[in-house]
Amino acid sequence: MQPLLSFSDVCYSYHTLKGEIPAIRNITFSLQEQEFLALVGPSGCGKSTLLNLIAGLLEPDSGQILYQGKPLSLCSFSTGYMLQKDHLLGWRTVLDNILLGPEIRGVSIAAARKEALKMLEKYQLADYANAFPDQLSGGMRQRVALIRTMINAPGLLLLDEPFSALDYQTRLDVGNDICQIIRQEKKTAILVTHDLSEAISLADHILVLSKAPSHIAFDCPLKFGISDLTPLDKRSQPEFQTYFNILWRHLHETDG
Repeated sequence: MQPLLSFSDVCYSYHTLKGEIPAIRNITFSLQEQEFLALVGPSGCGKSTLLNLIAGLLEPDSGQILYQGKPLSLCSFSTGYMLQKDHLLGWRTVLDNILLGPEIRGVSIAAARKEALKMLEKYQLADYANAFPDQLSGGMRQRVALIRTMINAPGLLLLDEPFSALDYQTRLDVGNDICQIIRQEKKTAILVTHDLSEAISLADHILVLSKAPSHIAFDCPLKFGISDLTPLDKRSQPEFQTYFNILWRHLHETDG
């Protein structure tokens, strides 16, 4: 099966007044449609750089990135980018925040509004459609941010530590909810996280990056004996601790 996204020997360096700073070296991997991939590694190893390359915000120095078998530069697919902060606009209601993308793109607002209201209802946020962001909890704001991202029907979701600003309990709950929303909507996603437990509970597949200039130090597909487990359920399974120990060892080696 042709992968949705593939990297082949991709390299990238940042260019500064002090010279060239290598960020990633010879990154090769593939991502299947509806797969959930997590990227983990030491701080500054280039995880966010990879997301920016996929989003087209950066261009590789060498190597190739393909989307559905075509060079990324020749594709018109959309990516949904979810960051650490939700960046909801305080003067717009929840519904109006969600409709910002369709407004900018100039698509039918009536159709987008209907879809937005349907998604708010589906994910238990309908009562807050006319609320303002400062009336929401941190977890609710992140759910709204995800709906705002998905209303544009992205071909790929890029999640750059979207739960890191939340307290631990909220982070578990929101991660669980958002992962299930992504599964239900049959989206393909790449998550950057420093939280190894989070990566194991959410993802189908984990790539461990070395310190910069980074390469893939360990490739770890995840498989649990029981199918259709929620992220919270996975944390209580015996495979969870096994994967944690293996990945912790590789992370420690890459950071050493």
